[in-house]
Amino acid sequence: MKILASLAAISLILCAPAVYAEADPATNTSSGWYVSSQSVKKHNFDVWQLNSGYSYSVAPNLQLYLSTSLYSGNETVEPTRGLTSGIKYGITPRVSIESAVTTSLSSTPEDIQNDEKVASPVSFEVSSRFHITENVNVHATYDYESVEQQYILGIGYRF
Repeated sequence: MKILASLAAISLILCAPAVYAEADPATNTSSGWYVSSQSVKKHNFDVWQLNSGYSYSVAPNLQLYLSTSLYSGNETVEPTRGLTSGIKYGITPRVSIESAVTTSLSSTPEDIQNDEKVASPVSFEVSSRFHITENVNVHATYDYESVEQQYILGIGYRF
């Protein structure tokens, strides 16, 4: 847990100057630090996910990335921290596919007082994205975890 928290803190500190570069692997094909956030729809609007990490362009249309994740919690969902590694391939400038492996760690307030951690299962994700315009995209995701599987279809808007 301390290692994940340290990685998240280091990533956030190092990312601060590069936030405006927007090297998020979901939206860009350049190498660099990135920070992104989104609401987690399966747990209502009041649960948020914050990602920070580094993406590296192996080729003009192929990226590898490593990121840390922090999920806020609410009265029904425990806060978690995670580590994600993945690959993104740009088929065309408007169409991309991506796969990722994520591990996470969650703790209840009682676990934190007792310095105990609960490892969550590893999840696998495959997604595709089609950019209709520079700011609007359509995406489809399949997320597999041992306790649940999800299909997500959505429309994204980039500010």
